[in-house]
Amino acid sequence: MRKIDKANSRQVKRGEEPVAWQVLIAELRGLLATCKSDPEKNEVAREFFDRLNKQNLRDQLRNDQRGLCAFCECEITRQSAVEDRRAGIRIAHWLPIHKDPEGAVRWSNLFASCPGGPYGDSCDAAQGDADLKIETPAERNHAIFMEFGSDGSLTIPDQSILRDAAERLNLMPRPEEEGQPEDGKRESPHRLTEARAAAITGTRKRLEKKFPERTASRDVLLKWWSDVNQGQTATPHPSAVMAWLKRQADRR
Repeated sequence: MRKIDKANSRQVKRGEEPVAWQVLIAELRGLLATCKSDPEKNEVAREFFDRLNKQNLRDQLRNDQRGLCAFCECEITRQSAVEDRRAGIRIAHWLPIHKDPEGAVRWSNLFASCPGGPYGDSCDAAQGDADLKIETPAERNHAIFMEFGSDGSLTIPDQSILRDAAERLNLMPRPEEEGQPEDGKRESPHRLTEARAAAITGTRKRLEKKFPERTASRDVLLKWWSDVNQGQTATPHPSAVMAWLKRQADRR
């Protein structure tokens, strides 16, 4: 869950009509003020959100996130969002609607999630209606508190809110699924370990192809790290790839 620089989206479509976010929030706030109970507020907020043009919204969120899931960092494509909404890019509310009905249409609360696939369910489905209790990726780069191995594994020190969120999202196993290792850290499950390892392998092979007769220098590795960090080099699972590049550079 790396840092996401969310652009200040000025409008989204409701049907085919462009509407400013400030207008939407004001309208929703007015509707919520007439509700007599929290369940009614939740229902009104969800119905209001469902009237938005979801494809337009998905496109904006995906562009913000450089084509990556805000949670697991797998690649998401525009073609992922098609007729079957269960198979398409999911729109996740970082703070669930039942916790913050107005957040149903607050740009800073909306993120694009993977549709799921060979590596498991979508991250949005894994979150469900749970409050992750951590800052959004727009507020904090959570990846700097995660340890990625060269084999694609992920570990997070025990007794942390971030680890609890990662377990909830299936970025790493929950306690009931895996035993507790002696070092107090839990390893990431096979489903994402393979994907992260494949991204690292792809980067290593590109380096070997570019420098077939010599080992890439520290400066080169740090330049590749910077390019991935800034989005100039597109890759899925950039946090794992950057961790690998940094380790290789430190060994030079």
